[in-house]
Amino acid sequence: MTGKFCNYFSLFSLKEDFEIEVGELERIRDSMLLEVHPDKFVNSSQIEKSAANKYSTQINAGFDILRDPIRRAIHLCSLLGVDSKVEEFRESDTASLEYQLELRERLDDIEQLEKLSDKQLEHLNNLWSEVMEVKANAMLQIGRIFKTREKKNFDSLLGNQISRLMFATNFLVSIKKAIEKY
Repeated sequence: MTGKFCNYFSLFSLKEDFEIEVGELERIRDSMLLEVHPDKFVNSSQIEKSAANKYSTQINAGFDILRDPIRRAIHLCSLLGVDSKVEEFRESDTASLEYQLELRERLDDIEQLEKLSDKQLEHLNNLWSEVMEVKANAMLQIGRIFKTREKKNFDSLLGNQISRLMFATNFLVSIKKAIEKY
């Protein structure tokens, strides 16, 4: 598990699957970190302390990747040999692109206002709920694609869904900022 690339699913003894139980991941991480806690290495050699520290860093890095759905999907892509350059994931479905533009326009219209009425705040909350559904659906589709590992258009299907997940995740941040602004 040393070197530039690590299979974090193996590190945590998890099945290579997009759908994971984050609570289980947290429990495994906590247990692993207890084993390499600095207090256990007080009387150890510098080499042992350094190895424990490196392993702890690897555990934390793996946890950060696996708990984040986008990073987890990209990690799975790497394990499967799928080109997973984030900047190359592009939505290719015209209807989805138009929908994303519509969502952005709706948010822009609300952000242009100096003060929100209760009705406009309700629209913002509805937009939040709608984008949460887009995110949840993208995650379900990514899980399905990884499970079935359909050979036909695997890369493009996966790329489209990861792109949707990335859009939804980033757009939710924009909505949250708009809500906090008012």
